[in-house]
Amino acid sequence: NLMLDSLYILKDFKGMFEATKEFQATALNRPPFDAKLAEFEQGLGFKFCNDKEEAKDWLAAASCFQDYADAFPASEYAPKALWSASVAWENHSELGKAIETRIKLLKEYSTDEDLAPRALFAIAGNFHGIAVYSEAAQFYEMFVEKYPNNHTACVGIGETSDQPCAQLALQNAAAFRSGLGQYEQAVKDFDLYIKMFPKDKDQISMLMFNTGRIYFDQKLYDKAIERYQDYISKFGKSGPLGRLVAAYTAIGRCHWRSNRKSEGLKWYEKAEEI
Repeated sequence: NLMLDSLYILKDFKGMFEATKEFQATALNRPPFDAKLAEFEQGLGFKFCNDKEEAKDWLAAASCFQDYADAFPASEYAPKALWSASVAWENHSELGKAIETRIKLLKEYSTDEDLAPRALFAIAGNFHGIAVYSEAAQFYEMFVEKYPNNHTACVGIGETSDQPCAQLALQNAAAFRSGLGQYEQAVKDFDLYIKMFPKDKDQISMLMFNTGRIYFDQKLYDKAIERYQDYISKFGKSGPLGRLVAAYTAIGRCHWRSNRKSEGLKWYEKAEEI
């Protein structure tokens, strides 16, 4: 203890680590000293990885953190090591390895209240960043399901979002599903958003309008009419005038396409009168 404490005071961390390894190979590596040696080994090992991270040697840092997590899976530092490894891989432009490392974090440390949701949101963001929108939508939806009330995963460590991160995740998922033509899932995401975040009137009004357009594109004209009419009754007076005109026109078009042309003309005339 005296020797190790002296090396710590001198900040000779490399020497302290080497001495720790030497002691672990002797008869001194027994209770209660063995626990102290393990604590030194794990703490110093993590520090050396941090040093590489601070030096922005991303490849070395990523490998170091990854090796650390493999060597000490039960360490209190292991989840942080995997997260730091994923960030380092990302900074080294190795997004595939970053995603793999984050998936490992999710599987092995799913109970970590901070890093597990952060990893899941980051995976969605990685796929988002490389325009693999189907995967991004899937992981955003997973995040919404698992962490509907999380306020930290979508902001920097130590920060807190005013709104649940699920709100942004669901917005992105719905937009991607719609853009990919995955209309059934897009509508589910839209409706879930309306249910989860009823106070976000601006977003809800746009989603309700967009759902009408989705149904129209699917030739589900009666469902489209229902959505557009719902939009008009709830947001017609408060929303943009142009969107209101578009809703009336869209209803007219739905009737026209359904061979209810006289009814369609009525809605076209209403649109012209606005």
